[in-house]
Amino acid sequence: MKSDLDLDALIERIREEAARPEYQAVGMPTPAAVANDAFRTGAQADSAIAMAPAGSFDELLVAGSDEAFLDQAYRTLLGRAADPAGRNAMAALLQAGWRRTYVLYVMYASDEARRLGSSLPGVGKLSLVYRIAGKLDRRPLRPLSRILDRGYNAWRHLRLAVNGHGLRRLASQQDLAAQALGGLKGKAEQLALGLQANQAEVAALADRIVQVEAYGPLVQAHGSQLEAQQDELQRHAAELQAHVGELQTHRRDLDLQRARINMLHRRALPLAQSAATPPAAPSRDTLTARIDAYYLAFEDANRGSESAIRERQQGYLDHLANVPEQQLGKMVVDIGCGRGEWLRLLGENGFNANGIDMNADMVAHCQAQGLTAHHADGLSWLAAQADESCVAVSAFHVVEHLPFETLFPLIEQAWRVLAPGGVLILETPNPENVLVGSHTFYHDFSHRNPVTPTALQFLVGYHGFAVTDVLRLSPYPSEARVNEPGALADRVNGHLYGPQDFSVIARKPMPSEQLGEPAQTTAATTAADPT
Repeated sequence: MKSDLDLDALIERIREEAARPEYQAVGMPTPAAVANDAFRTGAQADSAIAMAPAGSFDELLVAGSDEAFLDQAYRTLLGRAADPAGRNAMAALLQAGWRRTYVLYVMYASDEARRLGSSLPGVGKLSLVYRIAGKLDRRPLRPLSRILDRGYNAWRHLRLAVNGHGLRRLASQQDLAAQALGGLKGKAEQLALGLQANQAEVAALADRIVQVEAYGPLVQAHGSQLEAQQDELQRHAAELQAHVGELQTHRRDLDLQRARINMLHRRALPLAQSAATPPAAPSRDTLTARIDAYYLAFEDANRGSESAIRERQQGYLDHLANVPEQQLGKMVVDIGCGRGEWLRLLGENGFNANGIDMNADMVAHCQAQGLTAHHADGLSWLAAQADESCVAVSAFHVVEHLPFETLFPLIEQAWRVLAPGGVLILETPNPENVLVGSHTFYHDFSHRNPVTPTALQFLVGYHGFAVTDVLRLSPYPSEARVNEPGALADRVNGHLYGPQDFSVIARKPMPSEQLGEPAQTTAATTAADPT
């Protein structure tokens, strides 16, 4: 050993090793894992000039600071000075909690050291210990690799401390007193106790390794079975999805057949009276009743289930959360209430909900559920209400049925009956989706023409409303989209498979906000084109 090393330095080195932090690394880095950063390869290593050994294994363990340790280790094992990248890579191992014994193993086992034929006096069973540690560095045995590293490092320091030959060299070089030797022995005894505990842990670890190796084939077999079961579950999920689609199709067919049976039954009644008497032309009221029954069946088959519509409309409740508290007792009017999904949601949340619909069968369906619904024309019903008597007016899939001569005064009446701070909600099919605007919109014979988001926003703004939000809703499912990257695919998906509906949500300003000019839609309230 070097002449400037004394017993106190050795003790201090042991204390520093014992005080190193817990391991921070996720896994145990191998010599190959740090090779690119720390060592030279190929011709670089072959061209290195071997230097005289700068110390033994034990001397490197107590080489002073980590910086001095790394410098001396590079000179001893690789015959060169440590380059910045290599120093940083080795220092990172020390900072992560690995001991000097492991850092020396990484350098000693590197391809660069092997090409140079490097030797390290006193290396002992270093490679064997860390090959075992490498096997342990897998879940759930990873903590045991840390224990083995720490225990082996402690054992080497203890061996150095109690080695009589080394101790005599230190004592002769530094003329140590017998008192210092006695103190070292006391500390060595404490380390010996710790080493015994570590040896017991290593023995238990060895038993665990044997057990794990025995269970290895069983675990692998279970892993294969689990993968097969996962594949089977995915196949069943795909089959279930297909069955769900088939059930939905059968349900629509069943609803259609039920409606056809009812229609045929009504047609058969006049024929039973007299075959000789020609049937009279149906009255307007009778035709309206038959069409009303048709649209109830059509909505059941194509609008979606009542539970699905209720779930989609749930989010609109958030837009009623900020209405003035003093207005909450006033009516919420739903024009074209249909089967009453929105009315039921409003009632469950404490609102005074009233539905209006021209379809007598729809109104009867709502009343049968205990909902308040009126068989009336929406414009006429609103015109009969008092000023500022409502807290909200909604119309889901109504505006596309109305001529502009009806829609225009409908928005006027909505403004009149709404109290300041009241909310207007209008939802309609989205013609920005080409498939909607050119195809699915015309499934309903009573549809007149699509209404664009720009037109509907301007209309409500013209009447004084402040548009607070424009929502684009119900995009086509992901499996219908073009699954390719790129701007072209994005535009195709936006135009063909984007949102199928949109809604404009507006608020009647408070008196202090009303300046006498038509409200203008701000850029913040106008959602971007879906493409």
